[in-house]
Amino acid sequence: MSAAQPTPSPSGGLLQREVIEQLGKQIVTGRWPGGTVLRMDELADQLDVSRSVIREAMSALSGNGLVQSRKHRGTVVQDPSLWNAFAPDVIAWRLDDPAQRDEQFRSLVELRTAVEPQAARLAAERIDSDRAAEMIRLAARMVESGSMGKVDEFVEADVVFHRLLLQSSGNPLFASLEQILNEILAGKYRLGLMPIIPDPQASHRHLELATAIASGDAPTAVTACLDIVLQSAEELGNSSPQPRG
Repeated sequence: MSAAQPTPSPSGGLLQREVIEQLGKQIVTGRWPGGTVLRMDELADQLDVSRSVIREAMSALSGNGLVQSRKHRGTVVQDPSLWNAFAPDVIAWRLDDPAQRDEQFRSLVELRTAVEPQAARLAAERIDSDRAAEMIRLAARMVESGSMGKVDEFVEADVVFHRLLLQSSGNPLFASLEQILNEILAGKYRLGLMPIIPDPQASHRHLELATAIASGDAPTAVTACLDIVLQSAEELGNSSPQPRG
């Protein structure tokens, strides 16, 4: 297969992260299918960056399973089945691609459904008083900011709330999923898939969840958490992109 031809940079120079973003998105969206050979010299010339920047970008993409260095061939794009599906970058790039967005959200919702209610159960059994108070504070902030239409503040509190939920489970494997959860929650906002005014029921459900965890009521915590995840999935199924001011 012939070497890939990237889109030239209009700025004449890209920062390291921008190079990773551009190359990663072109792989994930299928512009460069599995087996494509990526020539570092050509990429460096066309993106107007040094070869060392391209090399570092390839190292980052290799860490996500998107490319592999092969003897006598150079850097080759991997088949999607070999990508790290849990890598936050891969998740974000798939969410950014309209052709993959629905399937990616479906997979992420299924992951949340399997993990978060169990994290809520464990948190109700293991959380300390400081974290319990912080979860209640964050839920109350969601109620307030949501009612005032401050969606950015609502999302910020939501992300921290669910991160704290995973951490409070006391299970390091659950806690390691926090970056994935960040991509789900922040991605909905970034892509304009949240209502302009958050559903008050969702906000109050978070407060119910936090209160149940703080009081050690595991069954109520599990039910409330599952309701939150399923409501979020329903919102995604019914949503169309909303403009952000």
